[in-house]
Amino acid sequence: MRKLVVRRAAKLDLAEARGWYDEQRPGLGRELVEAVSESLERVRQHPELYAQVDDQVHRALLQRFPYAIFYIAKPDTIRVIAILHHARSPGHWKRRAEGEGRLARAPRRPGGWEGKEGGLVVYPPTPGPAPRRRPVS
Repeated sequence: MRKLVVRRAAKLDLAEARGWYDEQRPGLGRELVEAVSESLERVRQHPELYAQVDDQVHRALLQRFPYAIFYIAKPDTIRVIAILHHARSPGHWKRRAEGEGRLARAPRRPGGWEGKEGGLVVYPPTPGPAPRRRPVS
């Protein structure tokens, strides 16, 4: 079985999401972590079964929570580069994939990530942790 490596950034993604869910209802963050753990075990067992979102990056969707696990499968390891809410920009996982020593590209297909408003990424509003923003001075 392949070695599973969860990058620090992906661990931070999960910690942030867990905190948000625990604020909504005590214990819900733990349930998110359990759902991620179960998905990671399925990824480890069958990494090729999940959607390939570019040349090497795969995406495993969680069933109960609106989150996805992004990973790169190599012959001996699986590197988890991000655990992100569905509403987050694909730029987050793409930059991390680039940090893995390769260029990541979003798929070009109908229903992909690019919206019609001048090439901006458009997502419907979804519940979950909002991106952190700096206050305007």
